[in-house]
Amino acid sequence: TVYYLMYAILLAVLVVSFLINRSRFGLALRSIGECEEAAEHVGINTTWAKVLAFAISAFFMGASGVVMASRWTYVDPTIAFNLQLTFMPVLMAVFGGMGQLYGPVIGAAVFTYLEDFLITRFPYFYMLIFGCVMVVTILYLPEGLVGLIQKWLKRERGREHEDAGD
Repeated sequence: TVYYLMYAILLAVLVVSFLINRSRFGLALRSIGECEEAAEHVGINTTWAKVLAFAISAFFMGASGVVMASRWTYVDPTIAFNLQLTFMPVLMAVFGGMGQLYGPVIGAAVFTYLEDFLITRFPYFYMLIFGCVMVVTILYLPEGLVGLIQKWLKRERGREHEDAGD
């Protein structure tokens, strides 16, 4: 039941994200992300937009928390405020790439596999290796895996056009 409820929440998040991305509200959020002062100057109420975006994300995080709380019978501060659980979603999004809707999904899938691989192979050093992977990703892949894939596809398309022109 927990799996299906979390899957339903994931689908709802993806649908809402897709709809927001295609709306005027999404355009407002993107313009705030580019330059908040410029967004204010063109008439966007940046405070309202940021509060609404926070409320929408908090709704889905709360829904996920409700589902997971039904699974756990006991919660203590070390579980509730575990830094690994706090930072993992952000790291997954950065690793996958935040520019596209599918970037965090790809990042979560690859990151989860990488975490399981490192925990089983290097149980004492996996957090160090994890940190190094994240530093390298932030320094050399600022757009994440999605940006790397898009650059690779663009390069391949350029080669196809060069080969067709010869």
